[in-house]
Amino acid sequence: MKLKTPDSATDEVTRYPNGWFAASYSRELKTEAVLTVPFMGQELVLYRTRSGTVHAVNPYCPHLGAHLGHGGKVENEDLVCPFHGFTYGPSGNCIRTGSCHPPPHARLTSWPVDEKDGVIYVWHHHEGRPPSWNVPSLDLEGYSPLRGSTFEIPGDSQDMAENSADAIHFAWVHRVKNASITQQIDGHKMINIMEGCVNKLSVKMRVSCHGMGFAAGDTELFSLGLRIITQSLATQTTPHQWTLRLANAIHIKRLDILPAVVRNGIQAVLGLLMQRWFMKEVKNDFAIWFYRSHPEHPKLIAEERNMVAFRRWMAQFYPLRIKTITHSMETVPKTNNPITTDATQ
Repeated sequence: MKLKTPDSATDEVTRYPNGWFAASYSRELKTEAVLTVPFMGQELVLYRTRSGTVHAVNPYCPHLGAHLGHGGKVENEDLVCPFHGFTYGPSGNCIRTGSCHPPPHARLTSWPVDEKDGVIYVWHHHEGRPPSWNVPSLDLEGYSPLRGSTFEIPGDSQDMAENSADAIHFAWVHRVKNASITQQIDGHKMINIMEGCVNKLSVKMRVSCHGMGFAAGDTELFSLGLRIITQSLATQTTPHQWTLRLANAIHIKRLDILPAVVRNGIQAVLGLLMQRWFMKEVKNDFAIWFYRSHPEHPKLIAEERNMVAFRRWMAQFYPLRIKTITHSMETVPKTNNPITTDATQ
């Protein structure tokens, strides 16, 4: 596999978007446990207190620099440094030391955290501003349990969200006939609605992107009575490496007549099979993502005006590289035709 390397010192900074990003699945952080994770060009230490609250902090003790993710421990609601027993409360302040001396004016650097739907999210902003929006919860009532997989991918995490705006990609990579996309944009949120036909089955996929790190997919295969909820999470970890977490849950309408225990069992099994199929399909994208670049001035065609809208929307999350990722609408040929693509064309 060809791995990419940073182009410059500036690249180190501009690769990291603002917003909420997955740092870990909830199941990976047990009660009163500590976990070190890569995040936006550095490491973070996550820890879960006895009450279940999750905290995210910079990894080094401000006393003498011990790494809190290696030997640090949680005692009730506090994090204890393994080097000299300096103890930090939920606020991040040092509340006691390992000796009889009073604590110094030391404080851990904490990051905003949100936990929902089995995911621990951390807020990142290049100027340290607080969260200005929230990650939505998924409505999974009546669905199979979410089943997730994690992948480490070379390149840029924008690929995940950008795919949802790319109708031609659905045709050529995923064999969707007559793929068309409509868009709705509202501040930090972009909704891409793709409609088409797969193996003679009509399909409608609604992907709600909240920033660059979270996308909720709602896919309907009408003739099968099948609905799939997809949780897609992208986190840039280094300038040219990112983590993709994908999870799916399904609901089959025709099974609603069955007793809940039977319906849930069948959907759980079918959900596992669906996750395997979905991962196989996504790996078609991996073959592209692993080796692609992102030209500063892509030569788009008339049918790709959705991509222009996406890039403009995306720029708000990359304020330090806004000139690099935006592309003038005037350079795209105009068309009066609907944006529809068929792989046979």
